[in-house]
Amino acid sequence: MKLMAMVILAGLAAGQVWAADGNKGGKEIVTAYIWGEENVPFDVRSRALQTASDVFAEIGVSVKWRHKRPAEGQAQREGAVAICIAGKTGGSSQQTLAAARPYEGSAITIFYGAMGWASQQPQLARMVFAHVLVHEITHNLQQVSQHSRTGMMKERWTKEDFAAMQWKPLSFEPADVELIHKGLARRAEQVAANNTALVSSTTR
Repeated sequence: MKLMAMVILAGLAAGQVWAADGNKGGKEIVTAYIWGEENVPFDVRSRALQTASDVFAEIGVSVKWRHKRPAEGQAQREGAVAICIAGKTGGSSQQTLAAARPYEGSAITIFYGAMGWASQQPQLARMVFAHVLVHEITHNLQQVSQHSRTGMMKERWTKEDFAAMQWKPLSFEPADVELIHKGLARRAEQVAANNTALVSSTTR
């Protein structure tokens, strides 16, 4: 066996051990690369990331945050999501808070500048940012572009929703949870297939 193949196999084995160790709570793991965090006040982003982690933990998903920009193609190869936080607003629309690419499965852009209306209320700012994170990550995990009638995955949140999320995160509908876990299973299969193909190509 070629030396490179041995190195790759060792790396894959190490990754499998890490995944097993990190999955002790029966949770599925998703890696989220995130950068542009300087565009968000520290208190807002730190608490929002924790809230987002807690929301996913309640449905059996553990988010591993990586505070850096991944190399080109790295997120897709790893089955991760890649979140860019832009300080500006969402193009021509002042109301566009974020954009995801669910069929691609990795790239997310969050327009924190479009959340300026919430900046004078720290708790609201934290919770809106957390909900936008969860909403867009969910789109990419599900790998479908659809919305629910209520809760976390509504197409547009109302004043009542924004008021409610300050006290408690909005909920997922059961169908959303099912789609998340199905999407994670597909990601795991794709990553395994990619790793197998990589090892195979280096042993020829």
